[in-house]
Amino acid sequence: MFHHFLYASLIPSYQSLKIFLAHFAWYGVEASRAWDFT
Repeated sequence: MFHHFLYASLIPSYQSLKIFLAHFAWYGVEASRAWDFT
């Protein structure tokens, strides 16, 4: 039961981390494109 609670509490943080990493990767791609164009 404790492991289930721990797992359930970890899911939202994992999803927010995935979203953060996706945004970070997107900004990195945009920055590299802008760097290539200059």
